[in-house]
Amino acid sequence: MATVLTPAERRGASFAGAMAAVVRRLPWGLSRVVPPSLLGFAVINGFTFAVDLALLTVLRSWVRLPL
Repeated sequence: MATVLTPAERRGASFAGAMAAVVRRLPWGLSRVVPPSLLGFAVINGFTFAVDLALLTVLRSWVRLPL
């Protein structure tokens, strides 16, 4: 019987596959050292950091909210 994945599980599998594909293409032998989960962690955290920084910049500069 085939396993039916939910949309969230499919997105997770797709993201994991993309991170594994990127890790395989890393130069200088880094693909043997860097696991795909570490790269995924860095991508997600980098994105959330950028969103936080953008929100702080907008709220501080344009809306003139105090720190």
